[in-house]
Amino acid sequence: NLYENTISPEEIMNWKEILSSLLKDMIEIHGEWHIFQDYEGNIVCILNFATEDAMKEYESYEFEDVINLAKEHIGFQVLVGISDYCFAEKDLKRAYLESIQALAGAYQETSTRIFDFKKMKNFQIREFYSYDLLEEINHCLDGFLVDKLKQIMNQELDRIKEYENPEFS
Repeated sequence: NLYENTISPEEIMNWKEILSSLLKDMIEIHGEWHIFQDYEGNIVCILNFATEDAMKEYESYEFEDVINLAKEHIGFQVLVGISDYCFAEKDLKRAYLESIQALAGAYQETSTRIFDFKKMKNFQIREFYSYDLLEEINHCLDGFLVDKLKQIMNQELDRIKEYENPEFS
């Protein structure tokens, strides 16, 4: 069904629940974790390590296993975005946005399906859009503000076109 594009939204939700359950059973860290789906349907994992050393030693093997299982058994391509370290609850929003920003690496040619913001930051690979723009777009989507969304998108498309002009390069 997936390959014929006839899979129902309910089936997708069921598979996401199964993948979430698998992750809950697979994650083994020195600390605690929480797994849930965000408002866009993404599976979100918050890993709260007991020590900074535990964070640095973490290898994310369970995410690789889930990626392989999803691809092999249900045909889903799963991508994982990992934020920089977050030391307090007040930094969760930043960490969440960094994970989304890390997923921007999926648009570049790469063999990995795990995109780590810390590593991208070291190689100067940056998201093209600001957090403010992403928040503004999400606000428009949440409020069904179609005209405002069109205005924002047109402004961004105009800004991007400037990069095509050699005068601005």
